[in-house]
Amino acid sequence: MGRILRRVAAGAALAAAVLAGAEPARSDPTPGRIAYVHQRSEGFYTLTTIRPNGTGARRVVTPRRGYPRPTLPRFSPDGQQLAFANFGGRPTRPGPLWIATPAGKRQVEVPLDLERPFAVERPFPVALDWAPSGRRLVMAEARSAEDHRMHIVRTDGSGRRDLGMGRYPVWSPDGRWIAFTADGGVWIVQPSGRRRQLLASATAVGGLAFSPTGRRLLFTRTAPDGSAMEWWIVPVAGGEPRRVAARPITFERFLCPPRWTPDGERLAAMRINRDPDGIGRRDFVTSRLDGSDERVEFAVPERYTGDHPCDFSWQRRFR
Repeated sequence: MGRILRRVAAGAALAAAVLAGAEPARSDPTPGRIAYVHQRSEGFYTLTTIRPNGTGARRVVTPRRGYPRPTLPRFSPDGQQLAFANFGGRPTRPGPLWIATPAGKRQVEVPLDLERPFAVERPFPVALDWAPSGRRLVMAEARSAEDHRMHIVRTDGSGRRDLGMGRYPVWSPDGRWIAFTADGGVWIVQPSGRRRQLLASATAVGGLAFSPTGRRLLFTRTAPDGSAMEWWIVPVAGGEPRRVAARPITFERFLCPPRWTPDGERLAAMRINRDPDGIGRRDFVTSRLDGSDERVEFAVPERYTGDHPCDFSWQRRFR
C-alpha cells in the first residue's frame, strides 16, 4: 500500500509540475557550479566557474599571454567533465577543442581533422554540446559568416560525422535528436544524419534548449517589430509552436536566450545591462517559463566590452 501511495504522490507531483510550466528532470540532479567566459581585461579572457548564489568564483582555464581565448564552456551531462573551445592563436596549436575536469585540470585536446577553407585561417567552434552518454560532442564550426557546419565527434577525436549546414546544435536528453537552426527554420535530425525534420518555420536567434525530458524545445526569436525577444516552445513529436513569453529589447537591458535550470523547474539566462558608453554588466537571472517571477541570482563580478556575454553552462551532479 505504501508503494502505491508513493507512486500516486509522484504522479500528482509530476502533473502539478507540468501544469505550472516546469519540466521534471530525468533523474535527481544536484545543481553545481556555473561556468562562463570572464573578461579579465581588454582582449584577455578566462573560463570561470561560480556557485549559483554568486560566491566562490574560480578561474579554471587561463590562457598564456591572453591567446588563444577559451570560450563555449560546456559541462558534461554527469557534471564530471568540462569541454571548451579555443578561439584565436596560431593556426596549428593549440587546437580548437578541449576537455578538462570541472576545475580545469588534466586538459586534453580533442583532435579535429577539419578542412581549412581559404576564407579563414582556421575553422573554429561557435557552438558545442554533449551527447547524453558523455562520449560524444556535437559542434558547429564557422567557415564564414554564412557557412556554419555541424559535426559529431567522439571525445578522443575519432568517428567524426558531418551533419551539414546548421547553427546552435544541441543534443536531446534521450540521445535521439540533435536540434539546430538553418534556412529560416528550427530543425531536428538524428545523430546518424537521417530523418531531418522541420519543427518550426522561424528564424531563431541564439541557442536552443531541450527541456530536461526532451519532449519540448525552447527557441528564441525577435518579434516582428523588433521590440522584444519572444520565447517559443515546440513539441519535439510535432505540433504548433506556442509563444510563452516576450521580453522587451532596449539598449540598456537585454535578456539572452534562456535554458532550463538543472532541476527543470525554471529558466536561467544572462541579462545584459549597458551604461551610456556601451560598457556592459551581466546579471544571472532565473524565471518561470512564462517569464514571470524573475529573480537576480547574482551579478557577474566584472564589466565586459567583448563578445560571448550570453554564454554559460550549469553543472549537474546526479545522485
